[in-house]
Amino acid sequence: MSTFNQPAGELRLFKYHALGNSYLILDPRDWQNEPELIETRGGVPQPASRLVRTLCDECWGIGSNGLLFGPIAPTGAGHFQLRIINSDGTPAGFSGNGVRIFAEYLRDAGYARTGERFNVEIIEDAPSGNATRNFAPVHLVGGDDLRIDVTIPQAPRFGMAAIAANAQLVHANDAAASRTGISFTVAPLAAIGSRLTGRTDAWPSSTLLDIGNPHCVTFLDSKEPLPDLATLHAADDALRSIAFRPDNTRRDQAAFANGSNLQWARVRDRAHVELMIYERGEGPTMASGSSASAAASAAFARGLVDAKVDVIMPGGTLTIRIDGTSDRISAVTLSGFATRVLDGKVDRRALAVRRD
Repeated sequence: MSTFNQPAGELRLFKYHALGNSYLILDPRDWQNEPELIETRGGVPQPASRLVRTLCDECWGIGSNGLLFGPIAPTGAGHFQLRIINSDGTPAGFSGNGVRIFAEYLRDAGYARTGERFNVEIIEDAPSGNATRNFAPVHLVGGDDLRIDVTIPQAPRFGMAAIAANAQLVHANDAAASRTGISFTVAPLAAIGSRLTGRTDAWPSSTLLDIGNPHCVTFLDSKEPLPDLATLHAADDALRSIAFRPDNTRRDQAAFANGSNLQWARVRDRAHVELMIYERGEGPTMASGSSASAAASAAFARGLVDAKVDVIMPGGTLTIRIDGTSDRISAVTLSGFATRVLDGKVDRRALAVRRD
């Protein structure tokens, strides 16, 4: 049971960040008597999409890259349920930083203690209406920096089918790539790269993979500059058309039927990868645990890095450990920490304002 106490009539929330990637946390025990704000889908509660958009907006609400809703229901020892929601109100699937932040909240709130191992069950509503469930093992390692290890829910799956890529817009760069899923040209992404860099051959080689959510990792050579945050913000409309989930009327025309997180990676050496990120449902992001895991996995599958990699992002560095071989990765674990920023209350009047 949570050790935080909430006065009657007040709606409590928390804000944490992991390397500048921030999430709000709503504990269902604090919001269980709010039927206008908390919906039930598939028998599992979740915040209304408008509530998420309002709270995550820096002008209308508090501001955040996304929202965590959990622990959802009483479960057995060592098991916690969670919904991870993008700032636009869509389900995020897996988030390495989100799970790590949730783990730190569980420790802060008294649900778990340093040294414990447990599973986080991530519930995501699929376009079909069915719920998918991914399980991420977590270890509250502790130490001076209160390190948290999170293992991604599934071993990486590579290739076009893994992230529902459109064969009219995404092309294998050679026969081996078609078989292994390692190197593809994403035509609309390459076109954006050409406009931004002035080069006709920009951004030609991307690795497509799923690790519980979809990723498209574009590799740049050592002399090519990574797009900075200002550049990604300036190209937001164009990148959004690739990264964000398309509506049902556009799925056949989109590069990825369910959208995809986008990354630009530059391998510094066999132990370091530099990374820039554009998140599905969010946009340019300071850091991302799942993006770091995807980039490290893609670089490992390409034979560019060793099994322990530091991924360097604008918000900071995450260490990724990979088990297996380059042609068969069996597990990926990210290590880092999370920081509580806010323990506060939200004014109900703010939640009455609708943001579409």
